Amino acid sequence: MLRIISIVGMSLLLQACIGGSSVVKGGAGNVTSSPSGADVYANGVKIGTTPLQKDLYGTFPTGWRDRELSARGVLMLKKPGCEDFVHEVNDFYLSKAIHVKLKCTGVVMPKPVMQQSQPVMQQKPVKAAPGKGVEGRLQELERLYKKGIINKQEYQAARKRIIGDL
Repeated sequence: MLRIISIVGMSLLLQACIGGSSVVKGGAGNVTSSPSGADVYANGVKIGTTPLQKDLYGTFPTGWRDRELSARGVLMLKKPGCEDFVHEVNDFYLSKAIHVKLKCTGVVMPKPVMQQSQPVMQQKPVKAAPGKGVEGRLQELERLYKKGIINKQEYQAARKRIIGDL
């Protein structure tokens, strides 16, 4: 009888070790992406930017799934010019380093930074002083471009308009 109780006890103990809670704490916590600089979201909340080193187990709540207590949620990476990466997480996924190769459609150019000392021009025709003809208007346009008051696209558009007035 003692032998049967020992076997049952050992099998229960073994079952608890194998099939019990699968929540693993202190996993890798590394999230990297190619290209880097992607925003990382856990269940819709931004938690950082890649490369990210963070304890993801503290970020995702645990819940019961198939009779096992496991981390649950959705990991998302977003980067302008790239498709969003979305993946449902669990303990196994969070226990290793996460590297995501983002599918990018093209290069996203950063927005140009204007210096405060330069006025912003809105594609208005460049007007020269009264009495100046086409040549004077083109010279004035050239002067504005060389001083950096207008950019190349504005210069080309205005030049085209002035020449179109001929």
